[in-house]
Amino acid sequence: MVVEDFDMEEDGLADLELSYLPTELINTSTSPPVIIANDRQLKNFVGYVKKNNPNEADFDLNKSPADSSVDEEESNSLNRRDESAPVFAETQRKKKKEKPEAVEVDEDGYDADIVISEKENIDNMSKYSLLHVVKKGQYFENKTLLKATFEICAMKHNFDYQVIKTDRKVRYLRCADDACNWSVRAECLKDSTFFMIKKYVGQHTCTPSSKSKAGKTASVKTIGSLIMHKYEGVKEGPKCNDIIQIMRGDHGCEISKSLAWDAREYSINAVRGIPERSYGKIPKYLHMLREANPGTHSTYEMDGKGRFWYLFIAFGKSIRGFNSVMRQVIVIDGSFLKNKYKGVLIVATALDGNSNLYPIVFGVADSENDRSWQWFLTQLKVFIADNLHLAFISDRHGSIVKALEKVYPSAIHGICIHHLLNNVVTYFHGKGLVGLVSKASKSYRVADFEKTFANVCNISPAIGKIPTGG
Repeated sequence: MVVEDFDMEEDGLADLELSYLPTELINTSTSPPVIIANDRQLKNFVGYVKKNNPNEADFDLNKSPADSSVDEEESNSLNRRDESAPVFAETQRKKKKEKPEAVEVDEDGYDADIVISEKENIDNMSKYSLLHVVKKGQYFENKTLLKATFEICAMKHNFDYQVIKTDRKVRYLRCADDACNWSVRAECLKDSTFFMIKKYVGQHTCTPSSKSKAGKTASVKTIGSLIMHKYEGVKEGPKCNDIIQIMRGDHGCEISKSLAWDAREYSINAVRGIPERSYGKIPKYLHMLREANPGTHSTYEMDGKGRFWYLFIAFGKSIRGFNSVMRQVIVIDGSFLKNKYKGVLIVATALDGNSNLYPIVFGVADSENDRSWQWFLTQLKVFIADNLHLAFISDRHGSIVKALEKVYPSAIHGICIHHLLNNVVTYFHGKGLVGLVSKASKSYRVADFEKTFANVCNISPAIGKIPTGG
């Protein structure tokens, strides 16, 4: 149709974009003229003017001088094109008492306000015609994809539409301008999620939204669905500015930063789950965990308002392995969680015969405080009893010291050398001090330890007071 209207070669249409002609260009005296190249265009033009401007709907049809002879059948046809020259239509003002305004006429004798260059017509047509976006009989895998297609289309081509009807079986859309003919009706196929375009009028007969006004904005769900795959199997995924660039480059749409942020949150929640719902699944998860792993000890606790507070999980095989063959040395520590609701991850770990990490317990708490550590160690005591041969290694956190004194009074408590050396670097100074402290911590004989530690005290007497309590 486009090739026929504008005498164009099909080989050069790969990057062609078509747009509509706004109403202002037809009715405003200062606008450029409109070329009507064939009978079909004439029919559309006459119908549009009669519908929107009934007071100026009287027409004189003039044939180009170059086309003096056209047979009667061809002249009466509204579906055939006159190959020799275009046919022009000019509206005639109804007779009024006042003097009509002067009309500018071009060199061929036609109203210059009605004719527009072929190039401008091509440039504006894509705003009016969306025939290339979807087609009658086209299939969509589901309703979500159908909805997303038209939302993106409306954003890209700067128009708005209203949803006349939507349910599980039908989705019917019309242009937001009641005078426009653009509409689409899609129906769900029987026993399927697929939707098919049953009726489609892709030609807009309205004035498109001006560039200063935004067209319909795609929903958060639609944009989120388009970028969702970019968050699968990755740690971060696209950020707000990346999403804006993706929508601009891949879909030709401009979106706000707030919309990009909401779409990002939607995509992440869809791929990784919504945190609130995940917390609600904890009781069922712990039950299935105990069913699948005999001997597992797991529990959780909520606060007075019924909100999640603590979690404790120790797998049955880990418990049996530690009690049977592991050295009775347990390292306990907490690490900050950086998800939506924060908190701390608490772990208890041992070393196996190959000096590899052997996890025993995983726990979650609101923070490292007296109550959380006492609750955690109380749950640990259910399957690891307090005895003189048991040793705990941790940092110098005050809540851990208090909890061990209450729950495991018989066990030995040592300080992690890694944390200790960090404190030495931070609070004490002296050449070779850190190396001597590290050497003292690795001494297996008391005599070797005392000799090395004496050198430490010579460099920094303040360190010598800490182990003795001086």
